[in-house]
Amino acid sequence: MLAMTSWNFNREAPYIVAAAFLSLRDAGLIRISMEPRGKFFDPFHQVRVEPTDLALSRSDLPAIEGGLLSASLAFSIKRFGKSTEPAAHSVVREWIHQTQNRPSRWVVKVAIQQGRKLGLYEPIVDKRGGIRKLFGGGPKPVYSIQHLAACDDQVVACVERWREFGANEPELQQRLISEVAFGIQGRQSTGG
Repeated sequence: MLAMTSWNFNREAPYIVAAAFLSLRDAGLIRISMEPRGKFFDPFHQVRVEPTDLALSRSDLPAIEGGLLSASLAFSIKRFGKSTEPAAHSVVREWIHQTQNRPSRWVVKVAIQQGRKLGLYEPIVDKRGGIRKLFGGGPKPVYSIQHLAACDDQVVACVERWREFGANEPELQQRLISEVAFGIQGRQSTGG
């Protein structure tokens, strides 16, 4: 139901990825900065992502953060253009597989798989039949209530950190969400 009311997770996915970028920044693995607005060719601000030296030594990150960090390191090694600081939307496009028809749904799927590994969800057997199974989008994960209750302090801290980010750096937060959404949609397969 959530997928249908949110246009296949087009609203949720950018927040998941933007929060992952913030998490990487808070861990000291990347720096995020706003590039000044260009005059003619680039009239918009861009969010730049720069891996730190600490980023090279980390490989034990969750799927989303680890994927974004690997993508930003790949860009830095390739040295696209004249910069080792790719735009956030380019990092997201690099991270998402090229053949995704529904990249926002893929991002949410990765987040659910990550949650399952952390014990936040429990797998279930799909007992639905007929039309409900055909149009229901597959089995829905079941929340592990005991594990979620144990993580309550972490969830509250994460939400508070996101709010603090918005209060202290509102322009960067909004631009980051926009660029992430642009990167996700830009990765959609053209079907050819």
